Amino acid sequence: MAGTGRTQSRAAPGGIGRRCVIAGAAMLARPAISRAALPLVLKLASGNGGNSPLGLGALAFAGEVARLSEGELKIDVFLDGALGGDQETFNAVGTGAVDFAIPATVGITEPVPSLGIFDIPFLFTDITQARSVIDGPLGQSYLAAAEPLGVTALAWSENGMRQLTNSRHPIRTPDDLKGLKLRVPQSQVMVKGFNSLGALTQGIALPLLYGALETGAFDGEENPITQIASARYYMVQKFLTCSAHIYSPGLLLASMERLASLSTAHQLVLRQAALAARQVSRAANDNGDRDGLVQLRQAGMEIIERIDRAAFVAALRPAYAEYDRMFGQATIDRLRG
Repeated sequence: MAGTGRTQSRAAPGGIGRRCVIAGAAMLARPAISRAALPLVLKLASGNGGNSPLGLGALAFAGEVARLSEGELKIDVFLDGALGGDQETFNAVGTGAVDFAIPATVGITEPVPSLGIFDIPFLFTDITQARSVIDGPLGQSYLAAAEPLGVTALAWSENGMRQLTNSRHPIRTPDDLKGLKLRVPQSQVMVKGFNSLGALTQGIALPLLYGALETGAFDGEENPITQIASARYYMVQKFLTCSAHIYSPGLLLASMERLASLSTAHQLVLRQAALAARQVSRAANDNGDRDGLVQLRQAGMEIIERIDRAAFVAALRPAYAEYDRMFGQATIDRLRG
């Protein structure tokens, strides 16, 4: 079960058989694994819990793989960081120690710096635009960003829109961030952005964040609502600002070596299952945002639903100049749409 260090998988009964998945193909490569060796058991790791959008996507992927392969493939899912955080599981996929991982992109910008482009504040106007862009040709091109490291992405997943919380005062304008001790992930892009807004940023591992907020080591943090609610930050944070300052995607990563060892039919199963898992993570995020906001309000958090977005964008101009140098203004403009 999640959080116990034991493996967990879920398979949906019945459904479309593998032959239907590959209907219409004239010829397929001979399976790399003999039927006598089936089911083939593969490992997927996630630093997220089973109730998070990324964790639910991982479980949905396992279920779809079992269903579409008619039990020939089985995915054991390790949740809650049982095999490490985002960067550790990314490295494990690269070495082949783990077959799949579902990290948030913000957690793997050190090995794959190009993914840091998605950490630019206010890159997208809303989640609908963000999904449309990453599902388009430019967004799809980033699925190959880690291939030089032996890792490829089967599909996008979703962590959610990031929002601000703090224990000191409502945040509506950039001035409200000045001098605020704010925990952010160790993304160079995010650090540049919040520093330019006057926040005092520092990093800390996510499992340690609640305690740091409780002791006052940090005044605030920023995360998707699903994380804010599930981690019960409302116990140590008074104010929630619906800033939607960053869209945080995830990736369903696969070992390129492992993929190459599988039959064409099994590779197709994995790619179709990854697309189904993407939809599950997005639906979970939509539901989690809606229900989590109600939960946080009922728990006593003061909800600031509107910010002066134009003022934040204006205050970020020095950081935007840095981002243009890092990623190229043309590429950023194409993502903005």
